[in-house]
Amino acid sequence: MFDMEMLDYANSEEVGDLDGFIAKYCYPTDKEGEYKGFTLFKGYEVEQDIPVLFEEKVEWADGGHRRVWVSEVDLAKIVYVEGDIYVTVYKDESEYNEGLNESEEFYRG
Repeated sequence: MFDMEMLDYANSEEVGDLDGFIAKYCYPTDKEGEYKGFTLFKGYEVEQDIPVLFEEKVEWADGGHRRVWVSEVDLAKIVYVEGDIYVTVYKDESEYNEGLNESEEFYRG
């Protein structure tokens, strides 16, 4: 779990937040809480803009082609796949956990 110092740092202006990430890379879709976008940047370049409270799910990666980050605090998931970016912001913890379970099944097969 995160300590208060980490949360204060994450909310500071020095670190990008999820809304800022979405504004930079994505647009809203027709489905509430889902955003997508495209970038010419590689996954490692996008990583520098991932908010600090997100952790990478290395076991779901496919080399540099697919990378996935999740945040229990933001109840959100960011997926990078060959330039496509998908952000899902879940309504509650239950929906977040269900989404992660589905993702794990899909990515780890």
